[in-house]
Amino acid sequence: MRKIVLLIVMNVAMYVSLVEAQEYLEPPLLPKTEKQLFKQWERVASTRGKAVKESLETEGLYLNQLINSSSPYLLQHAFHPVNWKPWSTDVFNSAKSSGHLIVLSIGYSTCHWCHVMARESFSDEEVATAINKDFLAIKVDREELPNIDHYYKSLLEVAKGTAGWPITVVIDSNGTPIFIDSYLTKQQLLNLLPRLAKLWRDNPSFLLATGKMLENSLSKSDVNRGSDKKLLALDEVIERLSNNFDSVNGGAQGNTKFPNEVMLNFLINSLRWAEPSNRISELNNNKVANFLEGTLEMISSRNLRDHIEGGFHRYATDSEWLVPHFEKMLYNQAQLSLVMLEYSRFSNQESYLNIVNETLSFILRAMYHNDKGFYSALDAELEQTEGGFHTFSKIELESLDLNLEGVVITPFKDRFIVSFVDANTKSKAIMQLHQQLLTIRQSRASLHRDEKIITSWNALTVKAFARSYIVQHNQEHLSISKQIAERLWHRFDKQEGTLMRLSDDSNKTPYLLLEDYAFLADAFIELYDATSDRLWLNRATTLYGVLEHKFYQDDGTLLASYPHQAGIANVRLLDDEVMTPAAVVVEVAEKLHRRGTLKAPEKRIPQLLNRLTSVVNEQPQATLALADALYRLKFGSRQSVRYFAQGFGKVVSKCMEVVSNRCNKMSFDIQLAEGWHINSTHPKQDYLLPTVVQNVSDTKIEYPAERLVKLGFEKEPLSVFEGSFSIKLYKQKDFATQVIELPLQACSDSICLQPERLSFRF
Repeated sequence: MRKIVLLIVMNVAMYVSLVEAQEYLEPPLLPKTEKQLFKQWERVASTRGKAVKESLETEGLYLNQLINSSSPYLLQHAFHPVNWKPWSTDVFNSAKSSGHLIVLSIGYSTCHWCHVMARESFSDEEVATAINKDFLAIKVDREELPNIDHYYKSLLEVAKGTAGWPITVVIDSNGTPIFIDSYLTKQQLLNLLPRLAKLWRDNPSFLLATGKMLENSLSKSDVNRGSDKKLLALDEVIERLSNNFDSVNGGAQGNTKFPNEVMLNFLINSLRWAEPSNRISELNNNKVANFLEGTLEMISSRNLRDHIEGGFHRYATDSEWLVPHFEKMLYNQAQLSLVMLEYSRFSNQESYLNIVNETLSFILRAMYHNDKGFYSALDAELEQTEGGFHTFSKIELESLDLNLEGVVITPFKDRFIVSFVDANTKSKAIMQLHQQLLTIRQSRASLHRDEKIITSWNALTVKAFARSYIVQHNQEHLSISKQIAERLWHRFDKQEGTLMRLSDDSNKTPYLLLEDYAFLADAFIELYDATSDRLWLNRATTLYGVLEHKFYQDDGTLLASYPHQAGIANVRLLDDEVMTPAAVVVEVAEKLHRRGTLKAPEKRIPQLLNRLTSVVNEQPQATLALADALYRLKFGSRQSVRYFAQGFGKVVSKCMEVVSNRCNKMSFDIQLAEGWHINSTHPKQDYLLPTVVQNVSDTKIEYPAERLVKLGFEKEPLSVFEGSFSIKLYKQKDFATQVIELPLQACSDSICLQPERLSFRF
């Protein structure tokens, strides 16, 4: 044992001395004005042990200004011969004074094709010389600056029809694009760059005209212009959306399959809103129900899900969900957990709760820092091999017993993906095989992990853990969500109204972002629902107030970033892998109103709602997050936690027993604020609405004991329910699901509010 310890100490010492003694080369053609900064870069590099070690293994001995960054993606490029710089006004001012164009490269640290382009081109001296000679160079981490990414990704979609990463743009000092594409080979860059530089010298107006045409095309495609008040019928949205359903393999039609959590969430809620008012035709209702069941089965049973360690990959590269793109993003784990929690509650299929628990456990093992929060992503590559960590070689599998029922082997290049049919995962032989496969993985080098702790993505994950507590009563999940939420709150400077996007000890990003405020407020509301602690509700209300002040314009426009900058400040309205913050803003406003801290959104932000309604009416299939938020405003929430009486009353619905995917026992746990009550089942005054469950048959109902109270607005005693109590329902026969109603009329000592009706599936 002493020999092993000594060997470890010696290796660490050698590694530290290697980092400290490392000598670096200046990027080719480094300007004289920057040569004095190079020594400072070297001093910083001596403190960047992990980044230096990775560069020595894969990149080279150059050094540039990105060494000062906290972004894992930018640090991956800090050792390139390209004279990269982070996005800043200084770079644009320098471009303006020198007359140079800028090569802008946008990506993220776990992006496979970003790695490929870095190895092929940006670590190459010939390419670096071509860039450094005639251009300035900016690297952007799309996860740090989603507003920059969204703007240029939108331009790329206009120019090419599709968009992905890396994004390669040549821009002028005003940010106008004169060339835009995605992945480019070394030779393509070497052909392109000198030609653009010459054209810029000889005929800059021609290039700028091309860029302006592209910007104008984007402006014309911006649907955030109308102001409709009437929202498209829900059935019409479903009809259009269903035309793109893949009825065989689930998901949207196409050869690449994304989980599309925004669509799944919208469809689950649509089935809830369809009852009891027949807002969706029977045909479309059946289409949606079958599509949801089939898609979630594919996502759960095929290889988008990691059957060995848990968690979900970002997307599948084939139409049958068999071969994933192996990176794992925090937002997928959080959003799929939320979808499966809601689908389990809707369908009473508890198997999805097992997958949620598996996914949240994976987050805690692989993407969690106890004192800071949740990390952003895990790479698709291991040692420059895509899927090298998650797949198995033929030699690795030869010694294992794979001829077991429930084992599925999928070829991937010269390797194999192993998965299990869930029904068979509890057998002793399967469990033994699972452990053997896990041991093989654990013997490998670690995947690159992007350790940015992003406020909006962490807020999504806090919401998932809090929702899990609401649905499953898992105390550990509640504890974790509260702990990380507290950490995120400390990123907020109440006096300045600023909310940091990244960890407290990292470099500040140049913008405040709408999505951080909106997502964090939403997470705090979820914690209020889980705990009834008004601390979280008050914090959510505070964040929303600052959000309106910084990002909401008088004409109803919502901006993505602050300070505002033309183009770059435009909020994303179309659906993407993470729901648009505009939808979350509407949801937060609606939730705060229901919980009694804001006036109704229709009165508070009417112009924004009209604009967003116009967007949905024009492109419903591409704006499902907005549609979901607007229909929620119109039809009300269908979550398990509901509020009434201006936030003074709360109802939590729980299924207590499931038989054959049907709820046979249900409870309504009701809480009323001090000084408030609802009428009992038999109020003594005829004008008061009794609290009696309606539209229910062959069901035994247990109500709490009534209380007689004397209040100021009525001379005679009142028969009421107050405080905390439950109403329990027991089906007497195996009936199909019913839509029942709970009428509620709340009163205080001085007033009675208008009656309300809440609908539930039972």
